[in-house]
Amino acid sequence: MGFQGISDRILQDLVKKFFDLCELKLPFNKITKVGLEALLSLKNLKLLDLSGSVLNDGFELIAQLTELHTLDLSSCRIKETALQAFTTLKELRFYP
Repeated sequence: MGFQGISDRILQDLVKKFFDLCELKLPFNKITKVGLEALLSLKNLKLLDLSGSVLNDGFELIAQLTELHTLDLSSCRIKETALQAFTTLKELRFYP
């Protein structure tokens, strides 16, 4: 079974309708940079669960979510240098 994932357009529409979300769980998705850019308008986002998702890049965008306290990257393939962008996190979940 391959990744179907949430489309960029659906993610953009979701963010417009629910702009005050505090928690967003998007496990096992293929999220593009365009989709991550949509998340920047979620100013109250405290928890972001991307476990099992495919993320090619865009970690600098996630790092711009300054209210983000918990980021779940469990079972994600990422470069170690990408983690250096995160300075405001209180919890980083990164399990194999």
